[in-house]
Amino acid sequence: LENLARVFGLLNDPSLQGRIGAMALDPGRSKTSRIAALRVLEAQGTPGVIPTVRRVLESEADPEIVKAGIYALPAAQGLSYSEAQGVSSALVRVLNGGGDDEVRRSAAVALADWSKDSPESRTALVSTLHSDRSSKVRAAAAFGLIFINPKDDGMLSLLVTKIQDPGEDWQVRENAWRALGAERILSEPLSQVHRTFATELARRKSSNP
Repeated sequence: LENLARVFGLLNDPSLQGRIGAMALDPGRSKTSRIAALRVLEAQGTPGVIPTVRRVLESEADPEIVKAGIYALPAAQGLSYSEAQGVSSALVRVLNGGGDDEVRRSAAVALADWSKDSPESRTALVSTLHSDRSSKVRAAAAFGLIFINPKDDGMLSLLVTKIQDPGEDWQVRENAWRALGAERILSEPLSQVHRTFATELARRKSSNP
């Protein structure tokens, strides 16, 4: 099925997208078939797959199918805010859904590309970084915040809290540090936080090559 997906993807035929999309959405088909159909759409990688993927994200309950849907999203580059908003809202729904941690991690990573700095995405990523049960999901939320600029005072304060928390997962701290460093203008106190963690990071990497 995976080889078939690659072949169909290379064809990149818009007429196939509707047929394959219908397969992906058909609850009467097996999960394996639906995931294979989403892999075809992933291989095609064109904006034409977005309506199908969005419906998967909005309505599907099976975590493996949802994850395949996230992977099938094409790059958001070149799309307008309004074009991306429906997908970003669907990703926020997945992220906030409280389901499978790996699926929610994938949704947070995808929001880095699809959020277009929407208020809804900002709120979801901040809330997730603040208190999500999974360190992997928190790390993905911090990664998503790298691409949101400018950051408000509350967001900057949260990033500093995460960076300076020795009890926090290391990847969460590092991604929060990268998100802070992505801000175009930092006050001197924030710059000091960034420099201090950079020193700690370098020390850690030198002791764990």
